[in-house]
Amino acid sequence: MKPMNERLAWLAGILDGEGYLGATLCRHKKGRKPGYLSLRFQIRVANTDAAMIDEIASIADSLGIEYFLGSYAPRDVKRHKHMFLIHFHGKARTEKVIQAVLPWLVTKRPVAKHLLRMIEHRKSMPYNHSLRGSYLMTQLV
Repeated sequence: MKPMNERLAWLAGILDGEGYLGATLCRHKKGRKPGYLSLRFQIRVANTDAAMIDEIASIADSLGIEYFLGSYAPRDVKRHKHMFLIHFHGKARTEKVIQAVLPWLVTKRPVAKHLLRMIEHRKSMPYNHSLRGSYLMTQLV
């Protein structure tokens, strides 16, 4: 097996080219507080190569980072391939993945650094703090 640094550099390349790093602002329609805004941090990679997703999962397992796997089959199997997906969501998971690959990120490095700042700011706020008018709202608009 390759050294972890090589595997993390490979993962950074995959995230740069195929990945999504971001935070989504969500308005809750039901539940305890209808209209409450929350921020969902996430990293996703989708690809038709199952071996790529398996390697990402193996790296995450080595780092002790939980993930979610998924797949979906296209309706038109003659024109489109089966797609595989790995998804890291939440502040802690997103932060761990970014910190692991940050030295090797190139194109998504500014986004990754911004997400880390947002996570740090969010961790400093009370758990049930509304996002209305906060730093995060102004950074997302």
